[in-house]
Amino acid sequence: MKFRTMIFTILLGAVGVSFGAEMPAHQTRTQAWPVGQGGFTTVKLPSGPAAPTDAMKPDTWPASRYVTIDKVPFDFPANAGAMPATGMQTEDALEVEVFGEAREVLILFSADFPREELIAFNGNPTELTWLFEPERLTVELVYEGGLSDHFIPMNPALGRHFIEHGIQVYSIRLSEGKRVARLVLHDNMKSAAFGLLGVTLNTGDPIYPDSTVSPIWYPPVPKPPVSDATVRFDTDSGLAWEGIESAMLDGTVSLSGQPVFHLKLEDGAEIASTDWTVDSKETSEDGLRVRLSYSDGERSLRGLFTAEPISRIETKLALEVTNAGSTSVTATLFFPEVSGLSFDSPEDTWYFCGRRGGVISNVSKMWHDRIGEDHALQVDGFFSPARGVGLAFMPRDLTELFRVYHVGKESGAGRYSLEYSP
Repeated sequence: MKFRTMIFTILLGAVGVSFGAEMPAHQTRTQAWPVGQGGFTTVKLPSGPAAPTDAMKPDTWPASRYVTIDKVPFDFPANAGAMPATGMQTEDALEVEVFGEAREVLILFSADFPREELIAFNGNPTELTWLFEPERLTVELVYEGGLSDHFIPMNPALGRHFIEHGIQVYSIRLSEGKRVARLVLHDNMKSAAFGLLGVTLNTGDPIYPDSTVSPIWYPPVPKPPVSDATVRFDTDSGLAWEGIESAMLDGTVSLSGQPVFHLKLEDGAEIASTDWTVDSKETSEDGLRVRLSYSDGERSLRGLFTAEPISRIETKLALEVTNAGSTSVTATLFFPEVSGLSFDSPEDTWYFCGRRGGVISNVSKMWHDRIGEDHALQVDGFFSPARGVGLAFMPRDLTELFRVYHVGKESGAGRYSLEYSP
């Protein structure tokens, strides 16, 4: 029986809340900051595509537009109304000409965005404390020569790449030798507005430490040359995995004795592929072809399993199950099913789950997603950073057959299956 994908529309709505923008602790100066003094160069701000909202303006305007915050000099606009800003109900880009080499770009930023947003499918408000998704906001630095990078600026007060409500100093670190030509603030929200009170280049040592979240780092691994991969199956006791062999794996990934599929019947009973009887087995250049049967007195099933190499490193698996008896059988099918997959160690056995947003981890956890938006990619897999090689599992589905993905690790070993409902 074929099931078509169920489609749900999720609507994001925003609830606006007024709040005051508290001016950070600061000192005022009587004149503009001299260019390059102490490694700092302040940047002249342009006019913006929109006027700032009242919530973006400082609750106390400083006595002088020349301000120093946490030892960083900024040159403010002439007045609060002159703050360059993006529109509250539009998606705008605010561009600032910034010329010169810098190790750090320091931005005095004012943000007015909702405190909550509504998720339409359950109607419950979700607190919106920080922005950290590039789909909402990025700061683009365009370098001399035309190349550019998009950033979520680092918030020194939090030690994270988060934009918070109100006025705050943010930092963007650059590699040595980078010469900036333009800064572009991309506002990708129609329920928020963002403004700039100051931009300063720092050519000296960075003022603020980098993010407290350290990226996962592995030393470079030479990519192994492509070589033949062979998937082997054991048919001595039903149908089971044996292992995957390739010089790229530096040997074999053993899956010895693990079922290739299993059925879960509506009465709760489970029938693994190792419980079936192998009626015939054919091996040829076209691959492996196994005919199976299962009978327990009440039920009689027949199966045809094929494993067809379609390239040096790729094997296509297929399974057909039919009811050969007179008794109706309703079951959920799990195929293919892989368990106990491990490389050199649990720590070096990582998985990629193609769910929305993507998950890359070596932590023991299972992810369960329905086909569609929950699991947008038809690819999942396991890999070893130390070896520089991995195994990918890719449904070749062009008919939108409803299924649930199960991907992750249990007890330190990889586990994967596709679940097909009756």
